[in-house]
Amino acid sequence: MKNKFGFELLLIGAILIGEVSHADQDKNNHQSMTFIKESAITTKIKAKLAKDQQINTLANIHVATDAHGVVVLSGYAKTREQADRAVVMAINTEGVADVQNHIKLK
Repeated sequence: MKNKFGFELLLIGAILIGEVSHADQDKNNHQSMTFIKESAITTKIKAKLAKDQQINTLANIHVATDAHGVVVLSGYAKTREQADRAVVMAINTEGVADVQNHIKLK
């Protein structure tokens, strides 16, 4: 009887360990997908800024995206119009939930 009870406990423990391991794997997969999404949004915005003849300040405007799709623009622009144009480009990018503008004028 003790052996049967011990075996049942061992079996339950193995199942629980498998579930915890699976939960950790799901968490890691979610984190990886979030990072990919953030990187994709950031890359799309940087590409738009690089192509735009009116801005053309890719080296001066920095783009960061958080896990919730919030984009932070920072760095420097030559004019307020350039800064505003960068914000509009970011807002109009797929996946962006909000844009925080921290761009300063040179």
